[in-house]
Amino acid sequence: MNAKVLFGFLLLSLVPGLLHGQTSGEARWSRKGFVFGVGFGGGALLQNRAGSSEVFPRLAYPNWKIGWMLNERQLLMIHAPGASYFSDEGERAFEGILLSGQQFVGKRTYLLGGIGLAMDLRPFYKVDFSQGPPEDFHFGPGACLGAGYELLRFGKRGSVDLAARVFSGGFENGGESWNQTALDLMLACTWY
Repeated sequence: MNAKVLFGFLLLSLVPGLLHGQTSGEARWSRKGFVFGVGFGGGALLQNRAGSSEVFPRLAYPNWKIGWMLNERQLLMIHAPGASYFSDEGERAFEGILLSGQQFVGKRTYLLGGIGLAMDLRPFYKVDFSQGPPEDFHFGPGACLGAGYELLRFGKRGSVDLAARVFSGGFENGGESWNQTALDLMLACTWY
C-alpha cells in the first residue's frame, strides 16, 4: 500500500475522535496570559512576477506564534508564517514576521489578521553566512488573514487547531516588482 494513502487513511480515521467534545474538562479549560503555538501544514504559493504567474506547492515547516491573551477572546501576538517551495531558482522560502491579532468569534472558532514583514529567501540551512548576507534575500510588506477551529483541548490550557490562512507579500528587486500569495492549511498546537 502506498505510504501516502496509508498516512491519509490514518489521519482521516483520527478526525471523528478529535471532533468529539471533551465535556468533562470544559469547565476547567481556559485561555489567559502567555500564549505559544507551533504549526505545520502545506498549501500553494501563487507568484506574480514580471507579468507572469506561477503556482508552486509548498510545505509549511514550524510556524510559530507567541503572545498574550488580552482577555478570554482576544490575543495579541508575533506570528511567523512560513514555508518552502521549489522554483527554477531551487529551494526558496516565503516567510514573514507579523504583528497579529486573533479574535475568538465562537467558543472554539477564531479569526486571525496581521501585518508586518514578508521575506523571500533561500532557506537558512542553504546559506553560507561566512560570505555575508545572501544577495537573493528579498523583503517587503506582508499581511495575513485566517480562520481556525480548536479540534481538541487538552490539559487546562492546550489545544489542537485546524486553520486556513492567506499570507501575501510584495517585493522589489532591481526595478522588478512581484507579489506572492500563499494559501495554507495548518494543524497547530497552542498553549494558552
